[in-house]
Parts: sequence; structure tokens; C-alpha cells
Amino acid sequence: MAIDHTGIGVRDVAVSAKFYDAALGALGLRRIVQLPKEGAADAIGYGADFPTFWIDRFIRTDRNIIWPSPQAAAARSMLSTKRR
Repeated sequence: MAIDHTGIGVRDVAVSAKFYDAALGALGLRRIVQLPKEGAADAIGYGADFPTFWIDRFIRTDRNIIWPSPQAAAARSMLSTKRR
């Protein structure tokens, strides 16, 4: 089984993106996608041709991590379908 992509949760996507733009840019990676496309980003995917590394905004609670992005439901649905 190959790993398609990986990522890290961050408190502030805009602030973190400044760091990752520079750090990953030095490795030849660039922003491939931002979700949502307009306005403040909840997630940014970096890569050479397609996103292989993601930064995502998250909120930590006492019980778990809640992914506030509206794309999270679609991702969970897709993953649960693939696992069947």
C-alpha cells in the first residue's frame, strides 16, 4: 500500500502557510489547492504536480479533534467508502 498524501493540523492556516510556502518552496513544492478557493483557507495542499502535503485548521477539545472544514464530511464519507 502506497501513501498518497500526508499533512499536519495547524492553529492558524494563514500564519502557517507563510512558513510552509517558504520551507516547501525550497524543496520544489508549491501550493496546488486551497480550500475553500475564496477567502480564508481551512486547508492548503502542497506538491509538485498534485497535493501530497496538507496543512489543515483544527480545533482541539478535551475529547477529540474537530475538523471544522466543510470538506471534512466529504473526506470522511470517501474514506469510509474505500474502507468497506
